[in-house]
Amino acid sequence: RPGAFDRTVTHACARLLVQAEQTLDTVLPAERSAWISRFDEGSLAGEAARSLRQLGQLARARQQAERVLTLRPVDRARSRAFGQLVLARVLIEERDLDEASEVGRDVLDNTQALGSLLVVRQLQRLRDLLAVNRSAPPVAEFLEYLDEELRRRVVLYRSFIAVEPG
Repeated sequence: RPGAFDRTVTHACARLLVQAEQTLDTVLPAERSAWISRFDEGSLAGEAARSLRQLGQLARARQQAERVLTLRPVDRARSRAFGQLVLARVLIEERDLDEASEVGRDVLDNTQALGSLLVVRQLQRLRDLLAVNRSAPPVAEFLEYLDEELRRRVVLYRSFIAVEPG
């Protein structure tokens, strides 16, 4: 009975997300490290968005992805990009390809100076997901921009790798 299994997993996920929210509310902040970011409400929203999308709970995943964008200031480009990329995937699954393309364009525009291979890989995955809908004009226009930007970024990464000390 796959339906019963799905409900069990969904309920377990929901219970763990509530537990994580409660833990964030009750844990006293320790001395912050200069090297790592603290796992906070925005971090939890990002993880929840990814989990809920994978469970097929698209409306809740969208809410959590949008929450990331509310909680993360513009200067947190990488964090915001991850939230936007989850949002774009949700929009694709909801068949809102125009908005998914717009969100993808925002990611590209706001991560021009960002050096994140993980963001590039997720952008490549976004391209793969949208490619089957290339006949839609907004999607085709975005994919052209995305392909150009990915070529530029991959060249940039290759130049970083080439100058790494041996």
